[in-house]
Amino acid sequence: MTQKKRLLLFGLILLAQAIYLPLNRGLQNGTALNLPIDNLIPIYPVWAVPYVLWMVSWFALWLWAAFKMPEKLYRQMIISGLVTIVSAMIFFLLVPTYVPRKPVDEMAFGAIFLQLLYSADGLYCAFPSGHIYLCALTGYFFSNWFPKTRWLWAGILMIVGLSTLFTGQHYVTDLLGGLIFAGFGILMGRRLMTIKSLSRKLTNW
Repeated sequence: MTQKKRLLLFGLILLAQAIYLPLNRGLQNGTALNLPIDNLIPIYPVWAVPYVLWMVSWFALWLWAAFKMPEKLYRQMIISGLVTIVSAMIFFLLVPTYVPRKPVDEMAFGAIFLQLLYSADGLYCAFPSGHIYLCALTGYFFSNWFPKTRWLWAGILMIVGLSTLFTGQHYVTDLLGGLIFAGFGILMGRRLMTIKSLSRKLTNW
C-alpha cells in the first residue's frame, strides 16, 4: 500500500467521523439514557482539559499510524474504524440521544474550559460515546502494535471515560455503548480481514 493510499484511508476515517458535526447540531427530540447513578456523578470543570486533549491525541495517533503502523494491522484498524464510526453515525441518526447540561459553578477551577466545550459541542449524539469508541479502537490497535503499552492504554481509556462523565458530556450508558460499538467494529474488522479480496478492495481501491 502506498503512502498516499494510507493517508487517503486516514482521510476517510476523518470524513466518516465528521458526520457527527451536523448530526450533533441538527438532531432533535431524542432520549436521555440516564441511570440513577448518573445523578450522583458531580461536575468537575477541569476534566474538560483531558476531554479535549483526547480528541487532539486520537487525530495525531491515527496520523502516525498512517505513516508507521505495519500494513496488515493498519488495514484492520481502518476497516474496524469505518465499521464502528459508520455504525455509530447510523445509530445517531435513527435513535437520537442527548445529555442535558448540568449547572456549572463559574468559580470552580477550569470552569472556563468547560463553558467553552459546551459552547462548541451540542447536546446530541450521546450514545455511543465517540470518545470511548475512538479510545478503545486506538488502544486495541496500538496495544497490538506495541504490546508493552496495554496497561498504559487501559489507564488512558479510564481517564477518557472519567472525563466524559465529570464534564457532564455523557452518561454511563453512553460509555458502555462506546465499548460495544468498538468491540463490534474490531470483530467485524477481523472477519473482513480474513476475506482477502474484500479487505483489499476496502483499503486499496
